[in-house]
Amino acid sequence: MRDTRKLFGVQLLLGTVMLTGITGCELRDQITLLMPKPKIEITMEVRSTKPGEYALSGFSNLPNQTNLTVQAVRSLQVNSTSSVLNNQPIRSVLAQRQIQIKDGQWQTEMNLHQALPDGRSIEAWQSNVVQANMLPSDQVQFIATTEPQNRAIELQPNAAVKTQFASDGRVFLKVEHSIALEPPIVRSTVAETVVR
Repeated sequence: MRDTRKLFGVQLLLGTVMLTGITGCELRDQITLLMPKPKIEITMEVRSTKPGEYALSGFSNLPNQTNLTVQAVRSLQVNSTSSVLNNQPIRSVLAQRQIQIKDGQWQTEMNLHQALPDGRSIEAWQSNVVQANMLPSDQVQFIATTEPQNRAIELQPNAAVKTQFASDGRVFLKVEHSIALEPPIVRSTVAETVVR
């Protein structure tokens, strides 16, 4: 019975094609419209390998060689005693990598700390005089962003994948993962900056 319905469906489609005179390209477009669009998948897993160092990996159904920009970001809030006029949070990029999807997978490693000459570690924003006086978030956000290179993929993001639009109308796909991570403690004295 099932085969009979399939055969009838094929005969109906072929009959419709013959009656309406659809060309090959038009037929392909018509069939494409009837097929379900694949949902875009990008996953992200973050694991600590050492203090301040992380291995990131994930899977995606985007085409091979799709470029991903992966960042680790910490938000900084203006201190109420600061002389900075703009009270908007600042996003400090702790690390950034450019990678490509290969065989449906991606991976990279990130070091969120900068080594001082004496061997101590700090995050990038802590070496900036203005930003060092801001209040850091206790979260680090890992973000993987891409611009779809294959226009055949329909933008139907799942719950984990978000769309972001640039001012020129380009569409980027983004997946995020946050972890609780206190920044290295920095204490300033007149003589030196002490980092724990």
